[in-house]
Amino acid sequence: MLSFSAHKMRGSQGIGGLVLRKRSYKLPPVQAIMCGGQQERGLRPGIIPTALAAGCGAACALAETNYAEDARKLREIEALLLGLIGASGLHHTIHGDPRWRMPNTLSLCLHGISSEALMIATKQYCAVSNGSACTSTNYAPSYVLTAMGLPADQIESTIRISWGADTDADLLKAEFSKLLDAARELAQ
Repeated sequence: MLSFSAHKMRGSQGIGGLVLRKRSYKLPPVQAIMCGGQQERGLRPGIIPTALAAGCGAACALAETNYAEDARKLREIEALLLGLIGASGLHHTIHGDPRWRMPNTLSLCLHGISSEALMIATKQYCAVSNGSACTSTNYAPSYVLTAMGLPADQIESTIRISWGADTDADLLKAEFSKLLDAARELAQ
């Protein structure tokens, strides 16, 4: 199975795709989560919003065209942030194997620093998360970090940072440097 949201590649919110690969002429055992018509073999009710679908297709085409250049920009920003983190003097851990991490997202544990306190201290100049955007109203520990087997104190000290190919690297460097300064103050 493969799923995506168009807004993750400069498309509109509210549209995406789910690709199901058949094996031995059978689809994966996916069940509908909404009731209604029998569109898409009963998996989704209603009529597809044509304008959003067309926009999603255009976003996919642009993503394919711009992939190499966007990937280069994302990796440059990642290298910039990793350099700033490394030079910060803060005890930290980057979660995830660098070979498989997305080049636009870091899960960063700043050991001994409350992620909630850091988010509050830096909200005027940057937006970071201490959980999934999908569960932003749920104050339970990150289910992903829990599933990775991380100890509770590391989960509590982890923030998620993401950027796009259009991110201004100089502005990000300035604002992220302020975040690291705030983290050092909280560590004292």
